[in-house]
Amino acid sequence: MAITITLPNINGTLEAGLAVGTDPSLAEAVRLPVWETATTANATKDAAQWVYEKFKNTPEAVLRTYINAAVICVQGGLCRKVGTSNDGDWKGTTASACTEFNTTAEEAARISGYISNDNVQKALTLIVATKANWWLTNHTGQNEVVGYTKKVLTIQFGMQLTSDIVTMAHTIGHWASTINVLRMANIRGIRNVLDASPNAAITITLSEDAKMRFNSMPTATHRLVVAYESAKRLTRSPVVKLCPGASDFASIVPMRAGVLESLSKHHIGASYLTGTDCSNESWRARVAIQTSHWGILPDGDRKS
Repeated sequence: MAITITLPNINGTLEAGLAVGTDPSLAEAVRLPVWETATTANATKDAAQWVYEKFKNTPEAVLRTYINAAVICVQGGLCRKVGTSNDGDWKGTTASACTEFNTTAEEAARISGYISNDNVQKALTLIVATKANWWLTNHTGQNEVVGYTKKVLTIQFGMQLTSDIVTMAHTIGHWASTINVLRMANIRGIRNVLDASPNAAITITLSEDAKMRFNSMPTATHRLVVAYESAKRLTRSPVVKLCPGASDFASIVPMRAGVLESLSKHHIGASYLTGTDCSNESWRARVAIQTSHWGILPDGDRKS
């Protein structure tokens, strides 16, 4: 059914501010459709209508975020490909995904009313937050919400995070290309991605606050972080002279430097990010030997 959805003028640049692997992909039924052969404007309207019909029974604030997330995913080029494979839980189409829907003119006006520069920016910020969580924990926020995603959701929705809110955050985070967002965050050594909407109208940048979330050591390097911090404390302590083999901790410094030089190769999803077979078991084994020798526990404490 042909309807009219009005898109506000949100061309230009948007800045997002304020987490493959074990995080499960979305079911086919909720993967965002991207009309690849349409103009960016028509593809955006189609995605917004599809999202409205799929999620119109959710609370209004949740529905609004779903719709604005679809807008930024299409207009901001967040739906990307790595080679011929989609990076993110979206599906390319050669026709409208909404032919089966009987969306009314009143509902079309409701969709249009939800879309604004401010609402799109909020949805974008939430998407970026899920990618920061993935970088640090290998999860985008399914079930229990933690970290940056929780912070952003609390700011946008309040302290009571319902299952509808949590599911929405997980879903929209999966629509967007993880590699694309990490490239925006200046993570080096990761693969190139191709835009499914080559005429994207919005240029996305990340605020310094958002980039800061990606500056921490990635998931799978926690033991090295603990070993490094523990070694610093030990070597500054007067008892270090009484510890045989304390000089062995010196090897942790170059190990940490090597990880910092190429963070993507040391993420638990390194092969996905880089496109190469990255094996980091050697340095992990060395760290394990050091920490076990000194009785350092994962939280940085020492065994009694």
